[in-house]
Amino acid sequence: MEITISKTIKFLLLVGMVFFISACSILGGGADEDIEALQEQINQMATQNALLLERVEGSNDEEVQAPPPPDEDSQPQESMLTPTPESLPDQPVPAGVPIIYGGWSITVSKEINVLENSKQFGLIIFVRNLGETKRTFRFMNASVAVKDNLGNIYEYVNTSTCEKIHYDVKNMEVDGEDSESVFSISLGYNNCDGVHGIDVFQGPIPIEAEQLIISFQDFGPFTGIEVIIDL
Repeated sequence: MEITISKTIKFLLLVGMVFFISACSILGGGADEDIEALQEQINQMATQNALLLERVEGSNDEEVQAPPPPDEDSQPQESMLTPTPESLPDQPVPAGVPIIYGGWSITVSKEINVLENSKQFGLIIFVRNLGETKRTFRFMNASVAVKDNLGNIYEYVNTSTCEKIHYDVKNMEVDGEDSESVFSISLGYNNCDGVHGIDVFQGPIPIEAEQLIISFQDFGPFTGIEVIIDL
């Protein structure tokens, strides 16, 4: 747009100068030599004007010219990466880190719950449905076991009720893209018989222990995995 306007203005100025000089020559009754000299000057000015316009156009073309597209090799490296396939971990996972498998995610809380005035303790596990529709997460109280890094094994609190249902399969419904909690202690009481419940474990945990190791077997699709809770 700017180049077109510039061309138009310069052309009009040049035409005006030609008419003005021609009029002056006619009115003044100048000799043919004077007219030829003026005509030569006009031609020189026209040539200079054309060269100037070419320079301006060339400069503007360089300014608006888009840079060439980058080579494929220069694209960000992340765009070439592919997600890692879902698989059960073959190494212990720190508490607080989600474990994803089979359209589910489980996360073991870093905290343990201790029954008041008791040596017994419990766990909290968050179960998330990664699908879009309601699904059923199936597990048993026996699906979760606890030991420490010293080799101590913590038995579940063996009440008559808990022992009776220890291997019963529970069906916990979880809405699509939602989560539910599985926990040992509810309102200060053993929650082994709850649909969302698992066993309470018998302590005490020795002061020398640095880690609790939570093992899962047939906890939904999660089996043969371990989670570490740092004490």
